[in-house]
Amino acid sequence: MRGITPSGIALIYQNTPRVHDSLHKDFSAFPRDVTSKTKCIVVLGGDGFMLSCFHQFYGTEMPLYGLNFGTVGFYMHPYIQGSDIITPINNALLQKLPALRIKIADSTGKTSHHLAFNEVALLRQSGQSAKISVDIDGVRRLDPLIGDGLIVATPAGSTAYNFSARGPVVPFNANVLPLTAINAHCPKRWHGALVPDTSAFVFHIQEPEKRPVHASIDGKNIPNVHRIEVVRDNTQCAYVLFNPNNSLAERLMHTQFHA
Repeated sequence: MRGITPSGIALIYQNTPRVHDSLHKDFSAFPRDVTSKTKCIVVLGGDGFMLSCFHQFYGTEMPLYGLNFGTVGFYMHPYIQGSDIITPINNALLQKLPALRIKIADSTGKTSHHLAFNEVALLRQSGQSAKISVDIDGVRRLDPLIGDGLIVATPAGSTAYNFSARGPVVPFNANVLPLTAINAHCPKRWHGALVPDTSAFVFHIQEPEKRPVHASIDGKNIPNVHRIEVVRDNTQCAYVLFNPNNSLAERLMHTQFHA
């Protein structure tokens, strides 16, 4: 990005005391509304808030630059009070983050369509273990998995819930997606797989009335799912700015060695 001035920036911020304190100290000169003059959106908050901005602004190709007011800050940059943010934004690299495109059929037969920039997780909805069959490119690969559930993550999202479930962190240009088991009882000792990112996943929920499953899509819950289709969609992207010395590729590599 080049040629960004304060008037070309719009602030989107999380409603927390720390953010509000900084608004008056460091960000009073920046517009709060996205207009035709906006060239970049600066997001003040944590990773969860940034993820919500991915969904809010996808399709606009509006670049997002995050300043961390949260805990982990994987998508964010450190915030130092009084520091210059214009120069780092002008020097930042634009990274496109493709989404997972998801189609869900629920217990009523209703279908819905969703995007995930981090992950889709299929999770048992009751005390009963989930039973989930998995087809990849039309081939039955698990019949079924019995356990708490499954996760399909993007490379960027592989550092989040997928990583907590002991799934692998995926380098950005590895051209694979992690399929990770959550507390699998069967197959025993099966933790997951790496699948080509061109693959089409279809998940079938077995015994859905007895063993209900819900889908969590970037934290949004869809109850009583019966069938889920997942593919990576390179046409649906979030546009995110990263400092060159701490690019997304570097963050993913660093996470593998410094968990």
